[in-house]
Amino acid sequence: MNKALLKELMELTPEERIQLAEDLWDSISAEEVPPLTDFGYSRAVRLPVTLHVPADAKISLAGVDTKQSGDVRQFATTRLAAGQTWDGYKVVVEMNKNGQTLHEERTIKLVGGEAQELSVNFDSKAVAQN
Repeated sequence: MNKALLKELMELTPEERIQLAEDLWDSISAEEVPPLTDFGYSRAVRLPVTLHVPADAKISLAGVDTKQSGDVRQFATTRLAAGQTWDGYKVVVEMNKNGQTLHEERTIKLVGGEAQELSVNFDSKAVAQN
């Protein structure tokens, strides 16, 4: 790797480096993933997370602020093998309304290979997890 590029990458914040790593991983097709070692690890699978939120809400996933906008936001992680779980995955949704900051925090369980969908509606303060 080019040393100047590596130096530039290391100047990114930890959150930006994590996002870059996930984006790079997501750019690799299943056919391109190298064979696994003998350590017994299962291959990571894509786990989509869809959030239904107010269009101007700010979202944080597992402590990392996201940059998407709109009322439907789609994210994905490839950190889990099929069937592996991530307990305590924190989703924080915030927005300003009538001069007030509204804050909704949910902790969900992710399972490798299983899509997750979460809805946050500040109008009724109802939060539904599918």
